[in-house]
Amino acid sequence: MWITSLWVKTGLLRRGMGRSRNVSEGGLFLETHRALKEGEEVLITLGLKDDMVRLRGRVVRQAQPTDEYLHCAGVKFTHMNKDDRETLKDYIGALKTPATTEKPTAMDISNSL
Repeated sequence: MWITSLWVKTGLLRRGMGRSRNVSEGGLFLETHRALKEGEEVLITLGLKDDMVRLRGRVVRQAQPTDEYLHCAGVKFTHMNKDDRETLKDYIGALKTPATTEKPTAMDISNSL
């Protein structure tokens, strides 16, 4: 799932793009080209096939970059309007309803787009 826009509010507003490695109704694990700091507020627009979901979140965890991943951060959602919340909930629900009863992995989510 691609993050079409990412705004970081720290007195200085930065814009960038990223990719979610995993997503739930409460937050996501975000991969970016720039490091994000714990406590930073982020404004995110998620591209979900034909829909766009706008939300606000706070960085609650930071992971060190590796050869496989760029900068990664755990983001907890702090605000999302009702329509966007329903769109995200429906999208996540659709990912959980394949023929098997197994929960989708981050790879399943990435490959479904």
